Amino acid sequence: MPALKQALEASEKLEVLGAIVRGEHRSAIPAIVELLKGGPLLLRRRALSALLDFKALEAFPDVVALLDDPDEQVRAMALEALPRLDPKRARPEFLRMLGDRSPMVRRSAVTQLGRTRDKSVAPSLLAALRDQEDTVRFHALGALRSLDLREALPRIADLLNDPSPLVRGAAAQVLPLMGDTERIPDVITLLGDKEPQVRRSAISALESYGATAAAPQITPLLQDLDVQVRKAAAWTLGKLGSKATLPPLARLLEDPEQEIRVGAAAALCRLGSDEGVSVLLKEATELLYLNALRQPELWARLEKKKLSASVPGSYEDTLDRVVRDSGLKLDWPGRPRETRCFGGDWALLDGLRVAIDGTPEEAVLEPDAIRILPREKAIEFWRQWWKAREKK
Repeated sequence: MPALKQALEASEKLEVLGAIVRGEHRSAIPAIVELLKGGPLLLRRRALSALLDFKALEAFPDVVALLDDPDEQVRAMALEALPRLDPKRARPEFLRMLGDRSPMVRRSAVTQLGRTRDKSVAPSLLAALRDQEDTVRFHALGALRSLDLREALPRIADLLNDPSPLVRGAAAQVLPLMGDTERIPDVITLLGDKEPQVRRSAISALESYGATAAAPQITPLLQDLDVQVRKAAAWTLGKLGSKATLPPLARLLEDPEQEIRVGAAAALCRLGSDEGVSVLLKEATELLYLNALRQPELWARLEKKKLSASVPGSYEDTLDRVVRDSGLKLDWPGRPRETRCFGGDWALLDGLRVAIDGTPEEAVLEPDAIRILPREKAIEFWRQWWKAREKK
């Protein structure tokens, strides 16, 4: 009964909190602060959220006090909240919490330090690369990537030999994204790693490097026992542009796994071969890559265009901007306008693929525009194009 009573009381308080925020009753801030000090986690989390909604800067010391709470989840959520109240005053708290006993809290501290974009915190992040918890080392790599600190490359390269496959794979992927050009041979070595996730990461890293010369080392992984490794190898070989990989990719068109057949077919299209067209039409997926055969020059030009993570707005808004820079227009009647989170250096066409993924639409490239068609119309368009092409 006491537990039921406490739950009912917490539920009532949650409702009251919601009403307070909706009514913008700032006079209730002291009472909300009191809710931070104990009780069910959900209630404390909602109280903290309410303070953030109010932008209650006066509550900053009370949120800092939560960093000494015995509950690691409370300490972690306090770390996430502090920069929304006062980023400058929050920074020393992030540094302090790198020594917390909880890996969850240390991970949060590392992540928040990366978001500061302040290179003065680099020594602390480099020290976090030696943390005994692999997830902390993993997040430290991401934070250093956020700082784009090239001086950290030697330390990051050391993690290619980390005992954790999570960290080895992340180190491989971070290196080219931070401008490394010297460690391609070390990443190639990871293609033989015993862990599938590391082999996949190595393949992805070599794609980021643009390491066309590594195609012979990647090609054997088209026969890897792990489906996702085979898929990654096929996609990357298509992007690296090595014509020597055409025969082994064509053999994958008979693979029992659909995603392997489709990946190989898309890669063949990117390489200028129409051997995989029938597979894409049969599976009615990844039709975007048929454009590489229909508009090869335009495709090659657009593949070099980048979507920047610094551009605000949705994928669709960003595509508008980049496509206009390309001298094209984006013809997408009734397109969605929701904002999505994205990051990294995307090729325009990869960004387009992600933007329409999960929608009932497909993209068709024209000399002056990118047209987005309902999938059924797109399928029919491509079938007619393929019939005409076969007749030639």
